[in-house]
Amino acid sequence: AAGGGGGGAGGAIPRQDLVAALGKETVANLSVTSGKNAWKQRLAALEAITSAVAGCGYYIECNRPLAELLRQLKARLSDTQANNKPKAAAAIAAILRAVDPDVAPRVLKIVAEPLVSGVGDNKKAMQKAALDALAQVLYLAPTPVADGAAARPQMARALLTPVAAVLS
Repeated sequence: AAGGGGGGAGGAIPRQDLVAALGKETVANLSVTSGKNAWKQRLAALEAITSAVAGCGYYIECNRPLAELLRQLKARLSDTQANNKPKAAAAIAAILRAVDPDVAPRVLKIVAEPLVSGVGDNKKAMQKAALDALAQVLYLAPTPVADGAAARPQMARALLTPVAAVLS
């Protein structure tokens, strides 16, 4: 289901393990901070994640390694290289669209607060990326309200506490 998170035949099609598909080097590169080109390694890892989610048919398994990957992506939302932050938001949105809709609200809680905070970032690119990511998560679509898509109430409820935390 190329646009997100969808179905499978009653669970008959197994979800893909995203972290296994990425490999250890890509995951490790998300955390590289030393060296002149460390930001480029992180950027390449972020782009590889978004590509791998698409390669898994937007149908990925929610497991402990994925939760850890999301924690690493959460850190990238405040990357020292401003160009990496929108890529992190896009990678997070892709993952949240690709996990089982029943567990997506719990997974969203890992990254919700910094994602919501990104809407107030001082760089327009990050503001747009954060809004786009939130819209994709809420509407389970690459673009919000395209084709009259309805918001997913469970995802909206999962965002209430993080939004309140950011606004307080």
